[in-house]
Amino acid sequence: MDHKTILPSPPSYPKECKTAHAFFLEEYRKNPFASLGDTRHQAYLTWSTMEDKSHWEKMAQDELERYEKEKIIYEEYQKRVKEIHKERSEKNFLKSIPRKDV
Repeated sequence: MDHKTILPSPPSYPKECKTAHAFFLEEYRKNPFASLGDTRHQAYLTWSTMEDKSHWEKMAQDELERYEKEKIIYEEYQKRVKEIHKERSEKNFLKSIPRKDV
């Protein structure tokens, strides 16, 4: 691989995955007239007394799967970039060694 090899644009590090509680809060906060403190307190009371959280837990599980896939892609890209940089530095090192003409 020569120095003109163009790498694809790097994927950004994946966003952390949200929890079931975070998804619940997103839906709960949609009331534009409620104050933030009241909303948090009411959301906490509602979440703590709620029995069926499966809807938000499924969303959190899907989010976790998405995060893990994106993280694998990101790590593979970083690994490949390191390999390319190593190859390039080895080539440059070999070019810098003076040769004796025979």
